[in-house]
Amino acid sequence: MFVGPFNFDARSANLNTESGFLIDSPSLAWRIDEA
Repeated sequence: MFVGPFNFDARSANLNTESGFLIDSPSLAWRIDEA
């Protein structure tokens, strides 16, 4: 799961990279998906 304001498109990837963080937690991703 990626948390942050980053938009997944070519313009954002090349120009507007912002801070965010990657969470490697399947159980947390599942809990958020179920909420």
